[in-house]
Amino acid sequence: MLSSLSQLIALTAHGNAYLAGGYETGDFYANHSAFQYCDEVMFVLPNEGFGTVQECADPIEWFRFLKSFNCRRLALGHTARPKSELPDHISAAFVGGGSVSYILSDSHKQSIYWFGQWQPAGVDSSASRPWRVTYKGVAAKGELTGSTSRDLAVGKARLRSILAEAEAFAVTHRTGFATNFRKASEMLECQDSDPFA
Repeated sequence: MLSSLSQLIALTAHGNAYLAGGYETGDFYANHSAFQYCDEVMFVLPNEGFGTVQECADPIEWFRFLKSFNCRRLALGHTARPKSELPDHISAAFVGGGSVSYILSDSHKQSIYWFGQWQPAGVDSSASRPWRVTYKGVAAKGELTGSTSRDLAVGKARLRSILAEAEAFAVTHRTGFATNFRKASEMLECQDSDPFA
């Protein structure tokens, strides 16, 4: 589901900016396009080791919780959905179907996997905001593994290279997505603080 991926990316990018300091969240949650169809976006913490806090009512409250818990960074993750009876290309047509994307919060105290669950908001919600999203936290053992580089230039160069390869593949195999990858490369060079808002 495109909306869920867009939301994961927005939460990760803005969350990392907040954790790095100097970023004012302002109207991020109220006006960002990633939440335009959501009546509610909340976060439920794992049961143990988090004091009296059991849930965060919105992304801004979640950012504050992460900072108070000494979260160092957020990372996007992706894995195959376990025990699916349908192949990804079919189950992806359903909300929550296909493979699973998630956010991983990295802390010295405890790393947490955050899995989003999209459900109909119910009859009390606005027709333009039909979804209620709950991110459930699952405690991980130890800290995040893999690269811990925070060098933005390194990450940008890597992404630029990947987008160029994807564009070349799309041109060679005539997939029709070459323009999309080219536009993504152009956005990578954009000086706007948030070209996706």
